[in-house]
Amino acid sequence: NATSCEDVQCQACDAGYSLITPGSSSAGCQLSCDLAHCQQAAAFPSASSCRDDGVGCQACAEGYVPSATNVTSAGVFKSCTIPCNVSEMGESFKYCNQTSVPSDATLCNDTRIQCTSCVQWAQILPGKNCELTCQGAWPHCAGVEVHGTTCAASSNKCALCQQSYYIDTEHEICLPPNDCNWLQFQSGCMPGACGRTLDPRAHRCASCIAGYQVNNIGPVCETGPAEPMTFYVYRAEGPDTTDDSLANTVTYDLGGVLDYVHHEVLGQRSCPVRKGGVDRIVRYEVVVHPLAMFTHFLPLVDFHNGACSGDCPQYFSTGFAVGC
Repeated sequence: NATSCEDVQCQACDAGYSLITPGSSSAGCQLSCDLAHCQQAAAFPSASSCRDDGVGCQACAEGYVPSATNVTSAGVFKSCTIPCNVSEMGESFKYCNQTSVPSDATLCNDTRIQCTSCVQWAQILPGKNCELTCQGAWPHCAGVEVHGTTCAASSNKCALCQQSYYIDTEHEICLPPNDCNWLQFQSGCMPGACGRTLDPRAHRCASCIAGYQVNNIGPVCETGPAEPMTFYVYRAEGPDTTDDSLANTVTYDLGGVLDYVHHEVLGQRSCPVRKGGVDRIVRYEVVVHPLAMFTHFLPLVDFHNGACSGDCPQYFSTGFAVGC
């Protein structure tokens, strides 16, 4: 009773083909392809070979998942693999985002499994899976020394800046040419006015913001002409003391020199010869022109033979000031 070819059904297919939804009124034949661990394969009618992009797996066998790395240009999965969670695959896969699992792999510790993509700031390195490189995580940094497990770890350092940028060694970041480092910003340098050389100690501020002037001693600005301070200092001296002996020595305020005489001279029980032959207290008038960047005084440190011998602070690199 068929009146057209649309009423005709296919009941059997040629070798290598199978029925499409057998029993339906639109049943026809399609390629019959055996895909790894695939429970239900499908092919576009135009496919002429199981290798065609139009052939893929519609449903995997139980315990398997579509292979994310074996996908055709048409977006069709070609095979199924065992499910492997990168978070459970050990230290070498810590920074992997996606893996390639062979279709015949039966365990997730198969040595043929490889990373195909990495998490952010990680890269696939030769002979390795994904390694954290932090490339791009730090602006203008061309090479990062990674010591931590994240790019935000404080132990990481920028070892190399992009061309024409320089490293601010205090914060381990790359700054633009002629930009100022943290110390120069703190001391009034005009942004973008800090000349750069290969030696960071030679960096200089070319100009300062309002209320500051260039400090020729160090690489920073200072707050205007510093007003000189005049005050008295005291020293316990003996008959052999000369003005030349003031070099590289310590002086006191009035309370300090009395404390020194009480404990270090009279307290030594060395009569009739006192320690150092001390027989008088001498007062000196001192005029100090302080570096404004240090306000007035710095903490007292020990000096011997013209050099700091104690806990020498880093600010000596920008000039000396009176210690108190």
